[in-house]
Amino acid sequence: MALNEVKVGDQPFTVTDAKTNSLINVNGGMDRKTGILKNVTIVRSNTGQPSMIVYAKRAHWAGIERPEDRYKWRLYDGYLQTGLGTDHPAVWYFSNTKTREIEIEKTPEELALFQKDTDQMSFSELSGKLAYLRKHPHQTTEEFDEMDVERWNKLALPLSSLVFALLAAPLGIRPSRSSSSVGFGLSILLILIYWIIWRYTTQLAVQGSVAPLIGAFTADILGIAAGMVLLKRAAK
Repeated sequence: MALNEVKVGDQPFTVTDAKTNSLINVNGGMDRKTGILKNVTIVRSNTGQPSMIVYAKRAHWAGIERPEDRYKWRLYDGYLQTGLGTDHPAVWYFSNTKTREIEIEKTPEELALFQKDTDQMSFSELSGKLAYLRKHPHQTTEEFDEMDVERWNKLALPLSSLVFALLAAPLGIRPSRSSSSVGFGLSILLILIYWIIWRYTTQLAVQGSVAPLIGAFTADILGIAAGMVLLKRAAK
């Protein structure tokens, strides 16, 4: 077990909110059940330049009490600075009793989609995130395709164990020791070829040349086909 393992709820994450032109950095993580963000920094932009910075020790989701305020967050213990890049910047401080409210077009459920890295997410979690991003696009096509390829690889890579078994079984059925060593060498070669094909087709998918589903599974399909041919030959 890894020491000092960070819980998912405590993991820092960053989200872009295109609706409000905001970059939201949640350095202390989020409690999804209570709708509380910890150590939040929000940078808002105007015509590509930062126009406002907000920091809060805590941000509470107002929608947990008032469903009509599903995109409003109440800020505690922090400050708001405006007039960035001008000669007259202004700063306002707020505390536990004198709070501020800000609009972020993200609910806790939507923020949770960005709380994990893609390699930590399951196939279903990545499917949910991609469905959300289709409705609220703010990433490049290549970034979206890369995430879609990673989603299909959640299924394609475990399937490779079956491919390797299909390739290795017929090559291991040899009458002599020397033939068995040749079969072992061929198995290693076929696995290397599988890896090269998988890397090549997934890169094509990320670049948009082929569909992500095809890019992820091409090596598996070719490997299964080769394994079936070898099994038929071994049975003769």
